[in-house]
Amino acid sequence: MAVGDSEFVFVVDIGNRGVTLLSPTLGYIRQVVCSDDLKVYPSRPCLDTQRRRLYVADNKWDDEEGIFTTGRVVFFSV
Repeated sequence: MAVGDSEFVFVVDIGNRGVTLLSPTLGYIRQVVCSDDLKVYPSRPCLDTQRRRLYVADNKWDDEEGIFTTGRVVFFSV
């Protein structure tokens, strides 16, 4: 989860492979990142309010090892 200066909340939804934007009262606004934008499983969002960018780790899960094995960081303009 990441919170901006205006108290809007970005929530990672691992099950649906996306990021949802919520209002300061936690009402649904819209999906800002969808599964088409990511390769695997999103996690650890970080919001840069000065550059208006949302950084998200996009990681591959290894079921046998029970860990994230590979990944990348992607960013989106918000």
